[in-house]
Amino acid sequence: MTEPTDPFRIASAVWQDLCDYQPGAAAALTVQLKAMPEDWPLRVFGVGRPDAATALPPAAHGEVFDDMRPEIPPYAEHSFDECPACIEAEDNCRYHKGYATGHHEALQAELDAVKADPTITLKDFLQRQADHADAPA
Repeated sequence: MTEPTDPFRIASAVWQDLCDYQPGAAAALTVQLKAMPEDWPLRVFGVGRPDAATALPPAAHGEVFDDMRPEIPPYAEHSFDECPACIEAEDNCRYHKGYATGHHEALQAELDAVKADPTITLKDFLQRQADHADAPA
């Protein structure tokens, strides 16, 4: 059984997704990889051999969010349940966490309006927002 952090399995999945969803980026990556010098493991990862580079643990090089593994693309923008990155993370991926935060912030004004006046309807609220946006400054 393949371990979930097997770098060759992850690389294969990332490459396939890149080819499927970003073929131009996949082609550019191929050109960039072909141009890499022979001593790329040392220059890129600070190790002397390619097999040592494949043994590096997640977050060992360049990962800003050390509390989260980088998710696989693509992000299923409108479906939290079918997003491959959410499935891999077993939680909302970074994209969907950001989306949920933004959605909450966008709706916070509506929530505040309902708290201030429980009789307000969504139509009234949206009309007030439109009137406020159209009002001269």
